[in-house]
Amino acid sequence: MINTYSRLFDNIKLNPVVEFYNGDFLEHDWSNASVIFSNSICFNASIKKTIIKKLEKLREGVYFITTCRFFPNNSDLFWDQLFSFKSKLSWGGAQVFIFQKTM
Repeated sequence: MINTYSRLFDNIKLNPVVEFYNGDFLEHDWSNASVIFSNSICFNASIKKTIIKKLEKLREGVYFITTCRFFPNNSDLFWDQLFSFKSKLSWGGAQVFIFQKTM
C-alpha cells in the first residue's frame, strides 16, 4: 500500500534531518512542514479546532494525513481530499485521509 501512495509525494524534497521535540505539538511551529500526520481518531473538538487554525496558516501544497475526516462543515474549502483508504492499525482498522492544501 505504501508504494501505491508514495507517488503522491514524489515532488517533495525531503530534508534528511529528522528532529524530535518534547512538548505540546499544538505549540510547535509547523510553518516549514511539507507533510503533517495526525493520528487524531481520539481528539476532541477543541483539539481539532486548534489544529485546523494551525493548518489554515500553512502554505499551498502541504499534505495533511489524518485518521479521521477532520474538517467540519465547509472549513476544508482550501484542502483537497486526494485519497481515503482503510488501514489496519495496532488497535484495529481506521479510515486514513490524505489532503493537500490548495490555497
